Amino acid sequence: MTRRFLLSCFACDPGAGSEPYVGWHWAHDVYAGRERVVLTRRHHRAALAGRAGDGLSFRTFDLPFLAGLDHRHRLMKLYYILWQIAVLPYAAWIVWRERITDIHHVTYNAVDFPGLLCAIPGPRFLWGPAGGGQTPPAALAALYGDGWTRQLWRGRMKAALRFNPVVRLALARASLVLTANAETEARLAPLTRGGKLHRMLETAVAPGTIAAAPRTAPRPLRVIWVGRFEARKAPGLLIAIARRLAAMHPGALDFTMVGGGEMLEGIRAEAAGIPGLTIRGELPFAAMRAAYAEADVLAFTSLQDTSGNVVLEALARGMPVVALNHQGSAEILPTGGGILVDVGPPELVTAGFAEALIRLADPEAYAATSRAALANIRAHHGWENRAIRFAALLDAMDQPSAKSVRAMP
Repeated sequence: MTRRFLLSCFACDPGAGSEPYVGWHWAHDVYAGRERVVLTRRHHRAALAGRAGDGLSFRTFDLPFLAGLDHRHRLMKLYYILWQIAVLPYAAWIVWRERITDIHHVTYNAVDFPGLLCAIPGPRFLWGPAGGGQTPPAALAALYGDGWTRQLWRGRMKAALRFNPVVRLALARASLVLTANAETEARLAPLTRGGKLHRMLETAVAPGTIAAAPRTAPRPLRVIWVGRFEARKAPGLLIAIARRLAAMHPGALDFTMVGGGEMLEGIRAEAAGIPGLTIRGELPFAAMRAAYAEADVLAFTSLQDTSGNVVLEALARGMPVVALNHQGSAEILPTGGGILVDVGPPELVTAGFAEALIRLADPEAYAATSRAALANIRAHHGWENRAIRFAALLDAMDQPSAKSVRAMP
């Protein structure tokens, strides 16, 4: 039987990062060689022009007057829910006209909202990789300030998944459920039966972006922080780390912070006077290549991330990563290329990051970690790895008697 897939990729853009990057690479690389129709926004039409072929085609949809809404807009999550409702009749028509056998919900894969295409009867339903089951550690609540109450409410919402009718429908309809990290898997495992749950990161790196050789450590060691200046990314933690190292090891490390967000100006003020610390603000996606080329280590302080695209981007450049030992970092780094800092009170985490960065300032330790970073990416986190693993899962679905295949990290 020839299978035809409808991929729900609300975000899909080969020239962007984050969710659009994930949507494009699942459609183009993971599903390469298969008959698939990608349902996405008209907003991405220009970026996808001329990209069809090899069994890949696109259908676009946006609500009137909203096609220009950027995926980073503060109301995008609300728009996504409205889009899922409004697109249902069009998606059902595609299923009928294109003789779709499988629907796969690919992007904007929050564990508490698996989209609404699971309501279309007939085709098999595939969900994931889903994320968002993780919550920030209580030990670092102080880094959220007044926003911690919201995180407590968010945690209660995640704990109530079993009462969510859309989640229950998706799990009942799904033939395959992919989860991006252990925390999300733990949320869904009690609600899932039949061996349909598998763990797989939603993102990866393209082969052409992997460095050919490891790096060597210069002095001073140049540390980069990349992300939105918002509480869940913990930019204030990086400020504390830089201040500590400037006092204890003056001149040994330089720090650069890149990103935009509501906390940017406050962080600029807090960082004033710390030697060796530069805040560059937000850079275009294309300019990030140069920013990474000018850095030696990624400090990833995020308190809440499904995976962390920037971690994989750094490893692909042979750049060691220092990150908290939880969520996406704990999925990626145990197989090499970084140092994980155990979660604890802010002062202990600050000390742990500082110790790890000083350790990487040693040339031999740095070179070994850089080699491990490239080995990790090549073995586990290229898009070709995702495609091979996903193909094995699809084959197992078509052969119910076959032995279950263990998910790749």
